Amino acid sequence: MIKVRWNYIIGIVSVISCTIIPLKEAFHPDWTETATYLALDSMIYVMYFLDIAFTFNTTFVPNDGEEVFDRMRIAQNYMTGSFFIDLMMSIPYEHLYLSIKENHGLHR
Repeated sequence: MIKVRWNYIIGIVSVISCTIIPLKEAFHPDWTETATYLALDSMIYVMYFLDIAFTFNTTFVPNDGEEVFDRMRIAQNYMTGSFFIDLMMSIPYEHLYLSIKENHGLHR
């Protein structure tokens, strides 16, 4: 039951992320420079990292119907499933770009 609730939370976070990022890139609104927005943006990435940790520690039920508790099998299942997508979602590309831009004097 906890995993279901967690998936709802991650779904909401994903919808927020998929809504805010295009708005920010298309219109560059002033509110994206506020401390509140920056905190929300950072929390989104933290949530994605927590999702990876949570999924590595969550049992799964394969086709045979018997719940798997073995951590190695759980990790293998996750690594061959949605891990790569989750990892790509958890990397703060914009923060990395801005950091590189500031450190190396790059301009848009």
